[in-house]
Amino acid sequence: LIPYLVKKPSCTKYHFIWAVGSKKRQLQFIEELKVLKPNYILLHGPQDFSGGISAAERLPYAYNYILDNYSNNKELNEWVFYKRNKL
Repeated sequence: LIPYLVKKPSCTKYHFIWAVGSKKRQLQFIEELKVLKPNYILLHGPQDFSGGISAAERLPYAYNYILDNYSNNKELNEWVFYKRNKL
């Protein structure tokens, strides 16, 4: 929904990150992030689709990649945006 509202395409083919799930898909997602290098990532929001499972538990490879390569940039209510670290 966010890409539609801001009139910008999603940075990867994964519009709903929670569906990535498997290790194979997480690694594919990470490869897309490495190639496309989006400047910002929305990592947390107000909706809880997890059923009580954190992103770190559900998507450990993708979550750790984001934490290693992006820094918490801005929090707006429950939305948490991360910015790509400069190399």
